[in-house]
Amino acid sequence: MARKRKRSWKAPMVLWQIFKNDARNLAKTIAFIIPRPSPPFTCGRCEGRFCLRCCEDPMSFLIRPDDPLDYVNLLNDCFVVVNEDAPFIDFYPDKRWTQEKLVVRVVEMMSSLRLTASNVICSGFNKHTNSSHIVELLTSSAWGILHERVGDKCMFHLLWHTTIFVPISDKKHLQVAGSPVNYFRKKSKEVKNPQSGMQYYVASTSHWYEDMALQRPFKYGEKTCKTNQHTFFGHLSMSNTHIKVLSIIDDWLK
Repeated sequence: MARKRKRSWKAPMVLWQIFKNDARNLAKTIAFIIPRPSPPFTCGRCEGRFCLRCCEDPMSFLIRPDDPLDYVNLLNDCFVVVNEDAPFIDFYPDKRWTQEKLVVRVVEMMSSLRLTASNVICSGFNKHTNSSHIVELLTSSAWGILHERVGDKCMFHLLWHTTIFVPISDKKHLQVAGSPVNYFRKKSKEVKNPQSGMQYYVASTSHWYEDMALQRPFKYGEKTCKTNQHTFFGHLSMSNTHIKVLSIIDDWLK
């Protein structure tokens, strides 16, 4: 009887069963989503300072010998699933927001679009104090270091277009972004080969999300988030949501 092939990576079994190879650790996910042009190439966006887009080795850029242990653990042990329909990331290394303000702005944006119940990042959010357990996890010093290295655009892309699972112990992960996994696990039983992918439509340009979320504050809707913030795993599958937004084309981050 043939032996079962062991997995060569450490993703939790539940994630493997649902997402297969689409579940990557945070470092590999970032290297995967950042476009890297073929050499010879001169990057005009970092002015010769070397950024994630033009460096020779993205992994060495993200994780360095003198990095604190909690940051290294975050990059290696946090697992991320990228939305199949995620837009192309127009990468810029600029950082003009703090990690806390960026996370809060993402929640505000989702609240204005009535997406709070479909994304765990909004779970338990207090609009008066701009805080929640999930916001606290996503604004740790380790996330702050990562934000410094990837910039506003990449961090926003991760928070909006992926499902994120942060480690809370050796064998447990807490979902902090994306649609709740329990819904996806139910759906996965109905089809033989489930496909991950948050499917929503934005008129004309996918970057209106970034322009709107990073340009101005939003008011909260009356609906409250009913997602259980203690859900350990999540998914990216949801029905198409046709969203009509104002045409706000802005070069603020460039």
